[in-house]
Amino acid sequence: MSVRLLAFCGSARKASLSRRLLAAAVAAARGAGAAVTEFDLRADLLPLYDGDLEAQHGLPPPARELKQLFGRP
Repeated sequence: MSVRLLAFCGSARKASLSRRLLAAAVAAARGAGAAVTEFDLRADLLPLYDGDLEAQHGLPPPARELKQLFGRP
């Protein structure tokens, strides 16, 4: 079984150092045979946590997707 990684960047800026480092790390991991799933926090508009809204409406779709990528039902 190959290594599976979930990669995402904490910076929203397109040209941030963190985003460039992540791209290099993803390329290296894939080059070593890892299966890498990238999740773009900026593109998926992951909201800040709000327990009141979650209680009323459930998890927002981007939050559900990220939770599934972490392997949580």
